[in-house]
Amino acid sequence: MIMLESHHPRQHVAGELEAYAQLVNAGSCIVASDGMRDLCDVPGGKPEWVTGNPARAAIEFAGRHPEFELRQPTWQPNASRLEKNVTYWRDAWLWRK
Repeated sequence: MIMLESHHPRQHVAGELEAYAQLVNAGSCIVASDGMRDLCDVPGGKPEWVTGNPARAAIEFAGRHPEFELRQPTWQPNASRLEKNVTYWRDAWLWRK
């Protein structure tokens, strides 16, 4: 598993994904953490976070790399009725097939 948590602009994360992808074995993942797009309109947020964020980089990466898929890990345990993560990293988990 590789966690990307250094610098969050989309282009920077895109470069990290390309650089580290070859190090990820089948069944493991890269996590492009941070959900800045969801925080663009809060105090301290920035309008450019709507598109300039790690999630966008991960979605674009998955579109170019069919050997990876965007998939959240299974919640263990999940005592709620939620079926999908609603916090920061819902489009962050890139699993190597």
